[in-house]
Amino acid sequence: MKTKILMILLALIIFGAGSCKKGDTGPIGPEGEKGDKGDKGDVGATGQKGADGSMFYSGTVVPAATLGKVGDFYFRTNTYDLYGPKSVAGWGKATNIKGEDGKDGRNGTNGTNGTNGKDGSQFLSGTSIPAATLGKVGDFYFNTAQMVLYGPKSATGWGVGTNLKAEARVMYSGWKTAVRTKDSIMDGTVVRIAHIYAPQITDAVIANSVVLMYLDYGGGLFPLPYTSRAGGRMSTITFKLKKSELVVYRMVYDGGALLNLGSFIKYRYVIIPGNLYMGMKDRNVDLRDPVAVEKAIKEMNE
Repeated sequence: MKTKILMILLALIIFGAGSCKKGDTGPIGPEGEKGDKGDKGDVGATGQKGADGSMFYSGTVVPAATLGKVGDFYFRTNTYDLYGPKSVAGWGKATNIKGEDGKDGRNGTNGTNGTNGKDGSQFLSGTSIPAATLGKVGDFYFNTAQMVLYGPKSATGWGVGTNLKAEARVMYSGWKTAVRTKDSIMDGTVVRIAHIYAPQITDAVIANSVVLMYLDYGGGLFPLPYTSRAGGRMSTITFKLKKSELVVYRMVYDGGALLNLGSFIKYRYVIIPGNLYMGMKDRNVDLRDPVAVEKAIKEMNE
């Protein structure tokens, strides 16, 4: 009897489980009322004022020592003298950018023509680093994309530009050639060295900044240290920092005669404060690619 009752109960459970169906989805309820507008937030704190950029002044007299600040420029319009960038010591010696006047021809019938005057310095401009072949000694170049003024150009190249934009933080040179090539010994190794004058390499830069360097020998742009099999022999070109200059040196691996550091090789260096260097690394900037570094610098200075 008990067995029969259990079988009936089991049948009822199975029948009930099989006959249950999921209920239909109910209709969408009405949209709720729009909430009240929230209270206006508090006014944020005023940000700190950014540093002033460099200024260009002009006039007809020698600039007063009290005029302007470090990094400013002054153009004397009646003599074509350009002063600057101003240093802590003052305005310094001016650079005259006017060409010489031509000499007069001789008076009288059929006199010879006067000689042409020498060309004055030129102000060139563009949106990239000036090429080593651009311009001549004494010229100036303004990078309009980055607000950087180069010049006057020297016999070795453009040198480091002066950033006229507020809060400029990275310094980078134009393409330069090295000078004073000679043989020397470094850490017991005979090397061929050359020098690049760089007054921006101070004790503070050596202690707190990172200096990147690139070369161009006509076959592309490469970061230092640069290792190659020039003339079938392995060698490395690299550099070290010295106050007010960079020492470029080349060592060979076979212990034989040293290889040249030809004057056709152009160099460019970039000085990056340590904290910004780490920021570039965190952003995965390819520091071995000068184009990528230049792009990152533009973004930082915008």
